[in-house]
Amino acid sequence: MVFSIQASEPLTAVRFDKKKLREVSLRDPAIETLGRKCLQQIAIKQEKHAAMFKLMSPQERYEFLETHDPALLQRVSLTQLASYLGVARETLSHIRSRR
Repeated sequence: MVFSIQASEPLTAVRFDKKKLREVSLRDPAIETLGRKCLQQIAIKQEKHAAMFKLMSPQERYEFLETHDPALLQRVSLTQLASYLGVARETLSHIRSRR
């Protein structure tokens, strides 16, 4: 599967060689544990995001972000926010105007 990610703000990315990482994790249990914990955190975030789409309306998703990550609403463009919430930009504008 090929995909790309575009950052909307400055970040530091770290790229690992899978083969070398696997070798190191076999030699050092602490690295294996760290890797497992990182993967668990990623899975938890993805599960929460998926649940948000299944259980909440677009209005509720926006309100959830207002409560749990208000800084995100200030950092990203309306187009990016609409995409993240899974709605058209016009729908997001309607949601915001009702507030």
